[in-house]
Amino acid sequence: MTTRYKQTIGNTTQINEVKPTTGTFETITLLEPPVEVPSTVTAIQFLAQLSFEGITQSQIIAVIDTLSEPNKTLARVSFLRAGTFDRSNALMSLVGQAFGKSELEMDEIFIKANKL
Repeated sequence: MTTRYKQTIGNTTQINEVKPTTGTFETITLLEPPVEVPSTVTAIQFLAQLSFEGITQSQIIAVIDTLSEPNKTLARVSFLRAGTFDRSNALMSLVGQAFGKSELEMDEIFIKANKL
């Protein structure tokens, strides 16, 4: 198994790899600066990006409806009335898990949504 270490210095990101079969050490320098994950996006941006990912509002409501009270009502009202969505909100983890999205994939959804 290859071991990788990520290091960011200023605007440069390096991926350092150690290959176990040869014991060699290789550094790959990425020229693009790291992309920041936005902490919030508008509801329009978030819901549009989810739609592009094949996830509909009705599917999210169905997931929310599996919660017990009072969490179900709080999540439902929050989802339907939100003007923005916070990446750190527990609902984001619930949505991600329900649709097989990793935390990194949810970050990517926020990054893409922020560009809309």
